[in-house]
Amino acid sequence: MEEDNRQFETDARRGLVVAPHSASYPDPLMVHIGEKVRIVAKASEWPGWTWCVNSGNKGGWVPEAYIMRKDDRNGVILTEYSAAELTVAEQETVLVQQEESGWLWCTNQQGDSGWVPARCVQIVG
Repeated sequence: MEEDNRQFETDARRGLVVAPHSASYPDPLMVHIGEKVRIVAKASEWPGWTWCVNSGNKGGWVPEAYIMRKDDRNGVILTEYSAAELTVAEQETVLVQQEESGWLWCTNQQGDSGWVPARCVQIVG
């Protein structure tokens, strides 16, 4: 684990949590390339996100860019995706790996990963 932390500390996309965030969904949606989903609703607070339900009837927010729409209610997933959110505390350091529609995919120093609202993290390096 010590080696993992050294690698974490040297990454150029470090972020400092400036506002806490708690994960909203304890059992997040995970979808795979080519998986069919039912499109239910668009996010009003978070443009660029769509609520989708998979064949197992599990729902979650998915970036619109990750969905190839077949029609208004059906789509196919274009990339591997997890809707996991990461609970973070103020002043925590995270590794920012991706940005999507106002959210950042982050990994904390314990190795846990998930989405955090971009407004909660300041990029520091």
